[in-house]
Amino acid sequence: MGANHHIPKASDWQIHDAAANMSEHTPTPWRITPSVPSDGFECYWLTGNFGPHNAEKEICAINGPQSGVQAANAAFIVKAVNNHDALVRALRESAADIVCCCKDPDDPYVAEVLRRIADVLASVGNAVKP
Repeated sequence: MGANHHIPKASDWQIHDAAANMSEHTPTPWRITPSVPSDGFECYWLTGNFGPHNAEKEICAINGPQSGVQAANAAFIVKAVNNHDALVRALRESAADIVCCCKDPDDPYVAEVLRRIADVLASVGNAVKP
């Protein structure tokens, strides 16, 4: 490892609420609400509870026929959104554990694992700032 390579410390991986690093979004959990095809149109609405009365409202719609692909797309989006914060927290905790438990901070394998974790966190707007 070169002299300019930064070995993260446990404090570099502080656990923050992932949503605090993102612009405001509709609170989770999000749900899938299918339209009623006999009403003349087909789509899946992604819904959540928000607003002054915490009422269920539409976040967005996945238009088109209620096919297996459209249902899978809606389910994939909702699953990703509802699990995002927990996944970011788990990555940060794992990185902190690696740094705390690592006996050899110059181990290239450890540095590579931490770099991959940092890359993923950066890609979702939760970059580590050592």
